[in-house]
Amino acid sequence: MSTFRSTPDEADPTSWLKDLENKLIPREKRTGWMKTFQEDSCSLRDTNAGEEMMSRYKQTGRIEDLEEAIEASRGAVYITPEDHPYRAAMLNNYGNMLERRYEKIPDEDCLKEAICVSYQVVQVVPKSHPFRNDFLPRTWWIGTGLASSFPFHAARGLRADENDNTSSRVLSSYTTTIKAFFHARERVPASFSPNEQLLNLLMVTVAHTPGEVDLPGVKCERSMALDLLGSSVHVNKLDQPDSASVMRQIGDCHIAHFACHGMSDLADPFQSGLLLQTNTTIPEKEILSVRKLCKQSLMHGEIAYLSACSTAENRAKQLLDEVVYVVNGFQVAGFRHVIGTLWPSDDRVCVKVAKLFYIEICRNGVLEYTDRDVALALHKAVSVISTSDGYRRRPLHWAQYVHYGA
Repeated sequence: MSTFRSTPDEADPTSWLKDLENKLIPREKRTGWMKTFQEDSCSLRDTNAGEEMMSRYKQTGRIEDLEEAIEASRGAVYITPEDHPYRAAMLNNYGNMLERRYEKIPDEDCLKEAICVSYQVVQVVPKSHPFRNDFLPRTWWIGTGLASSFPFHAARGLRADENDNTSSRVLSSYTTTIKAFFHARERVPASFSPNEQLLNLLMVTVAHTPGEVDLPGVKCERSMALDLLGSSVHVNKLDQPDSASVMRQIGDCHIAHFACHGMSDLADPFQSGLLLQTNTTIPEKEILSVRKLCKQSLMHGEIAYLSACSTAENRAKQLLDEVVYVVNGFQVAGFRHVIGTLWPSDDRVCVKVAKLFYIEICRNGVLEYTDRDVALALHKAVSVISTSDGYRRRPLHWAQYVHYGA
């Protein structure tokens, strides 16, 4: 195949970039091969091609301005090296190009390819010496387009060493925007001690959702979480509630744990949310929507754990973008940390990850944590699953768990 390695016309680089992309996109659609895409992505990288960069940064007029912006935001966007400002364009292009070719991730083979493409992004993360989990540098990922659903935290190459992956280099978190990142860190104090107050836990479980597959592991997950947290929290349990009941209680909680189905509405993202049920004689499906959550202004929100459980055979594609919208709703409402999933998992993994997470932040029955501890708790929980014999080569079961927030 031919590759694009020509030099852009310096007099009109925007025109050249548009022409390059217009030629490349149709060819990718015809071939449908990831190999072709990867080769052309490298060509784009080598030529520093990126229409997205032009459209986003044309206001600056000078690459020095872009470098200053990148340097100023390194606290949130650790993945962009100081010595290569054009990498910002390359990262954007990966997401934009993939979005045109892959509307959804249909199976595990496609997911593995996506993880490998994500691994190319991980190559910009400095690799020094092996870190212990407790000393991993923190990284906040910001994805664009389809890349917003990429598991960068789980990226590794097909032939890479088992320890040469994102999780061995950095402690990953996500944020939708830099503004959201700083907003989360400014909301409440960065640490909590049991000597200060008793936290309120809102436990919401929906094992039976009208029109959806039952979630038999929900009750086990609830019992496990309550046993682990014990007397360190004041518990408010809502089983099979309607959205009004949740909205009345969520304003007083510090930690909210939801074990239920979720959904996204691409036509109206504010209608995306978690699936509850109406309080009627014959219950019907009801959505705790992003729109409803955004009307809240929580003063105490610390952690929202969204356990998007699913049975193994539930492959609902509409759930792919769930985390992007629903997490936003909980962040806007005021939660400092949100644990979510990029796609559903089976009940057994949901219970295991939740158990390991709460063990980390509530050691010996004492609930005490910092911002880093919350992200690290999820990191350790997923690491246990991903390195176990039963799940080591099954990323669909563990790579979906993500931490958003401070």
